[in-house]
Parts: sequence; structure tokens; C-alpha cells
Amino acid sequence: LWDSGGGSGTAVYPNWTHLDPDKRALYQDKNFRRALSHAIDREKIQKAAYFGTGYPSTGTMSAKAVEYNATPEGQDLFAQWRDLAVTYEPDAAMAMLDEIGVVDQDGDGWRDMPETGNELVIRLDIGATASNEHVLVAEIITENWSDIGIQAQVNPVDSAQLQVMQD
Repeated sequence: LWDSGGGSGTAVYPNWTHLDPDKRALYQDKNFRRALSHAIDREKIQKAAYFGTGYPSTGTMSAKAVEYNATPEGQDLFAQWRDLAVTYEPDAAMAMLDEIGVVDQDGDGWRDMPETGNELVIRLDIGATASNEHVLVAEIITENWSDIGIQAQVNPVDSAQLQVMQD
């Protein structure tokens, strides 16, 4: 209900420096990230967690940020970032995953790592004392991703450890 200027509530960002080189490469693939983004039902999240306030976004800064409002070019750039892969399009997300080889290789109903066929599970680390808002959003996201064949699990982590993991 209050725009802090941050522009985002819960944010999901894959670990670009994952210790597993296959996951690291997958997480760095913009088409993989865009597919995951198109599989998030932001309208449902907006209603359930944010009481219908705000606007769908990919997690940019607030539209009120001075950097964006200073020039028409800044306003255009903000709109491009805000709207990139923001629409809920699970069919498009599945097609994008198919295109990059993230498919169900063993017939168990879940998509696997490309090339190796190893199990793909995305772990959403969240502070163990996170607010209900963040927990609810993470649960909706894991449900959305499940609908496109991506296994995801919410992983509560001690807040101090989570900070270390993010540094």
C-alpha cells in the first residue's frame, strides 16, 4: 500500500554463480529466465499478496525513482524493463523451455536439465522469518512453475545465513 521506491515486493533471482556448472549455465540463459518469468501469474500474486495494489513488474525500481523520471528516455527505459517478460503466458513459457532443451527426458512429468537429463529442481531460498507476503508469493510461484513442469521448492533459511548466501 506504500511505495517505498524499491519497485518490488518479493523478488526471484537465479544464482548466476551456482556451484553446479550446468545449473549456472542454465540460470545465466536469458531465455530460461524469461520462460520462468512468463510462467508467474502476477495478477494472482497482486490480488492475493498485495490486495490489488501496484502494477505487474519484472522487479525494476519504482516508477517514482528520479533516475527514470528525469528524461523521456529514462521513462521509456523504465517501461521496457518493467514490462519485459511480465505477461502470464504459460504456453509461451513451455515453448521457450522446449526450445532450449529443458524438457521431460525421463517421462516423470518434470522437466530435466538440458543435455545431461539430470533432475532440475529450483530452490527458492527465503528467510525463515519472512513475512506472510513473501511466503505466499513463493508458494504461488512454485505452483505456477509446477504447472509448466518445473519442480521448485520453498527453502526457509535462517536470515543471517540467507544474507551470507546473497553476498
